[in-house]
Amino acid sequence: MALVVAAAVAFATRVYRWPRAGGRAEPGCGAARAAPHPAEPLGTGPPADPRRPAARPRTLRIVSYNVQGRAALASEEHVAEIARALRELRPDVAGLQELHRGTLQARGRDQAAELVAGTGLPGRFGPSLEMVGGGRYGNALLSGGEVLEARVRGLPGSGEPRSVLTARLRIAGRELSVLVTHLSAWGPFAAGQRRRQVACLVEIVRRTPGPVVVLGDLNVGPRSPELAALLAAGLRRCDGGAESTHRTSRRRIDYILCGPGLEAGTARVEHVGPSDHWPLVAELAWTERTTEREGGSAAMAKDRG
Repeated sequence: MALVVAAAVAFATRVYRWPRAGGRAEPGCGAARAAPHPAEPLGTGPPADPRRPAARPRTLRIVSYNVQGRAALASEEHVAEIARALRELRPDVAGLQELHRGTLQARGRDQAAELVAGTGLPGRFGPSLEMVGGGRYGNALLSGGEVLEARVRGLPGSGEPRSVLTARLRIAGRELSVLVTHLSAWGPFAAGQRRRQVACLVEIVRRTPGPVVVLGDLNVGPRSPELAALLAAGLRRCDGGAESTHRTSRRRIDYILCGPGLEAGTARVEHVGPSDHWPLVAELAWTERTTEREGGSAAMAKDRG
């Protein structure tokens, strides 16, 4: 009987629909099914003191982490352990995938809010889908920096909806844009979908003010054509070598990509946390040529159309 109940719950949590958001489709992204819309705030950061000039750090610690939120159905301590791992990593910016808010798989709890409380880092949530049984699922960005603007765009493809969360941040007086995404799985069977999703990401990156960092579970290996297309668009890998990030398949499918204006420092895969993915950590530095782009938020607003 318990097996039947578990199977029914698992089925219910996989029935989904696109988030209900207005607006027009993203230009250049083909048949993307969700128009751009504002990301959902997660907590608030400390108020800025205009009388005190901000220190300008040379380095940033960036984390990309698929937290496997559905595992909370089997382990009540799953999210607390994710928060503990993030506290150990001490990121300036963390891009998270597979977060649940109020779904059956999350036991009705808000994983995004719990991670904000557990890490002290506010941020934004970008839903990719709504579960018919209730709740939402998607990507999140956590950072102690100031979020100037953040919005969510649907990515093209069939099956499970995918999205990208795009945010403009100001950290200690410097600005950068961060994209958090999670592309289609299913290996070669979804290769066509991923190619369309990557083409959409490339268009978004080209219109986003730099410096740009792309964080995500791309569900492809280091030699894949999908990753090659992102690198051909002017991004480069800032996440080290080919060490696996998926603990079950032992494949490298998570990445930190950066554009001009940022230098790559050390990078590593950290074997911490309860997820089926290991968190990926990179130390980045602003280059000397990087200048303030005060018009960054205005450029993003104009791009919204």
